[in-house]
Amino acid sequence: MKKKLITAGVLLLSASLLVAASILGTLAFLASSSAVSNTFTYGEVGIRMLESKVDEDGKDADDDRTVDGNSYKLIPNKTYTKDPAITVTKGSVPSYLFVKVKNGISTIEKADGNTMKDQMIVNGWQAVKSNDAGEVLYLYVGAGNASADIVTDPATVNADPVGKADADEVIEIFKQFTVSEGAPVADYAGAKVTLTAFAIQTEGFTETTDGLVGYQLAWNAIVGRFPFESGTQFVAAGTP
Repeated sequence: MKKKLITAGVLLLSASLLVAASILGTLAFLASSSAVSNTFTYGEVGIRMLESKVDEDGKDADDDRTVDGNSYKLIPNKTYTKDPAITVTKGSVPSYLFVKVKNGISTIEKADGNTMKDQMIVNGWQAVKSNDAGEVLYLYVGAGNASADIVTDPATVNADPVGKADADEVIEIFKQFTVSEGAPVADYAGAKVTLTAFAIQTEGFTETTDGLVGYQLAWNAIVGRFPFESGTQFVAAGTP
């Protein structure tokens, strides 16, 4: 490196001498200079998940999403507000958006076509993976594009990247839940509905590689970043 710097200095000095000679010789010359300056920043992915604050009876107390959790007093045949949404912050690069859900009260939700799962499908959340712990991983594919069942052919999944340069983007998950009539609510004391959101850039994860499609590769990268997700990665079909 030192040798290169010395060489550059010599070239600069030679150029100065050449110009001086030209000036002394004829004083008639044309000159121009131009420089290119590049400024580099880094891409960002920012998300936050909040829901409206409610009282124990599930009534919205503030008409805005300001908290990351609520407590509920369950009563059969009653509807409660629960409206978690993910805000993708302004300036985020195009990203895959995932949410992992463990619904501890799914068995006592009223089967009226408007369960939390039903609402997620309508809002564009496609189930792409589940495990024995009762957790389901969803990928955002855009409203109207999700099917009811967990994906069996990953190649048919078309993710809807999130992230805007000029504004925050709010992605709704669901808005409420209803306890079924006659539900044994006493058996569900301490039950939880837990959601965990993840976002990762789409860049670098758009092609099929080693039998895995883009969103699967992206999720595996998330698993590598967050050790508590160890063991949930996607494995190509036919892989032991």
